[in-house]
Amino acid sequence: PLVFFEQVVCAECEVKAADVRCMDDMENFCYDCFKATHCRGKRQRHCVSLPYRTFCSQFPECEASYICFETKEVLSTKAV
Repeated sequence: PLVFFEQVVCAECEVKAADVRCMDDMENFCYDCFKATHCRGKRQRHCVSLPYRTFCSQFPECEASYICFETKEVLSTKAV
């Protein structure tokens, strides 16, 4: 059977997949756009989360809270 996942797209560039969700702006961003739009001023202190609910790569029973931008691995607080 085919399984489809809804892709969350970056609110800034509208091209790349979103990597983070800014909890203050309530918008999803790819990593590059998030860095560019949140590099100075008040936005530097904005809180981020993952843009979708997912589970830890190392502990599949735990919900993920972090993403490694080098490996794209999602991790829970238990794995960090």
